[in-house]
Amino acid sequence: MNIFSKLFGTICLSVILCSSIQANLILNGSFEDKGTVSPSSATWQIYASIPSWDNTRGIEIWNGGFIVPAYHGNNVLELNAHSSDISSAYSIFQFLSTAVGQQYELTFAGRKRQSNSDERFSVSVGDLAVSVINQAHGNWNEYSYTFTAVRTSS
Repeated sequence: MNIFSKLFGTICLSVILCSSIQANLILNGSFEDKGTVSPSSATWQIYASIPSWDNTRGIEIWNGGFIVPAYHGNNVLELNAHSSDISSAYSIFQFLSTAVGQQYELTFAGRKRQSNSDERFSVSVGDLAVSVINQAHGNWNEYSYTFTAVRTSS
């Protein structure tokens, strides 16, 4: 299964995945490594791909301090990456090596834009499928979920 399948809304996040046995399984969880693309002086940029992450419509990275401070490191991921195709959900994901039956903890931080509307996104991994509604704005919110691996690749 994919992590962060069908992400909706305008929220920025950092991701860490761990279990009591293994340390962080997520690679490039703070989106600091943008690959070999020339650095941009722009405050944000859409990348076709960045190391360790797959996506469905490009990955929009905001450089440190643009509108909001990063939760960890210097960059944030904008989940409503600019696209004229709003008919399908935007997704980012990684495949992780997991042990069937092993429990893992998925933790991440999200922050919604300054607006009155709720921001929604879905997270799926292992036996976990959850819709998250982020109502508060102005601060980073921490989320934590436990899942059991159902395959050797989650």
